[in-house]
Amino acid sequence: MPAPVVVRAGAFTIACITRAAPDADDGANEDAMLILPVDADRLVLAVSDGVGGRSGGAVASRIAVEGVAAAVRAASPGVDLLAPILSGLEEANDRILALAVGAGATMTIAEINGEWIRLLNVGDSGALLFGQRGRVRLRTVHHSPTGYAVESGLLGEAQALVHRDRHILSNMLGSRDMHVEVGSAMRMGRRDTLLLASDGLFDNLLTKTIIDTARCGAPARAAARLIELAGRRMGDTGDGADAPGKPDDLTFILLRLAPRERAG
Repeated sequence: MPAPVVVRAGAFTIACITRAAPDADDGANEDAMLILPVDADRLVLAVSDGVGGRSGGAVASRIAVEGVAAAVRAASPGVDLLAPILSGLEEANDRILALAVGAGATMTIAEINGEWIRLLNVGDSGALLFGQRGRVRLRTVHHSPTGYAVESGLLGEAQALVHRDRHILSNMLGSRDMHVEVGSAMRMGRRDTLLLASDGLFDNLLTKTIIDTARCGAPARAAARLIELAGRRMGDTGDGADAPGKPDDLTFILLRLAPRERAG
């Protein structure tokens, strides 16, 4: 995708992007994403990042998003979507294991019902819900040694971005020990922003930078600014004052409540 795509889904405006790593010679992209309107009030979003090499990783991430999408579509009308999502993740995990090629995938999911949001996470793709003034309202924990160290306060986020073990995962689809972190539902404010992203974003930009860039302005402009900043960091060799960036596939989804239409 050369530029972010903007779509309207029910009461929401969504900007999204997925593109291969700048150093991918074959242009292959291991990331996948899902934007699935269920009915007038409900929506499922997901970002998945493949693990295990360009070919196997791309297959695994596609299985992950297809598994969740199929389970949600097969659910009875009006049923709570949490159970179908979990079922889809288990089915996807079994299918990736059956490939027997060492592939895997991380995944972050947002289940949206009206103005209520629930986040689910497997691995180090992640999600953030934050207000227009930058206050974090919901966030997922990256399932990795560095992610857990940052969450516990043992490691600073800036240190984690350059840590030698930042590529190691503690949890992923395609593992017999796969587990799903399920968050509590929270009501989204009128001026809140929801972001789901692969680690191509989180391994190159600090959370504060991401929020300061995306909390204001139209979703398309916010997405374009994030792409520019992440791309600049991916191309940084570390010859200057900054530590080197991490070239990687980049996928994210930005969602906001659409502005209310004025009467008359």
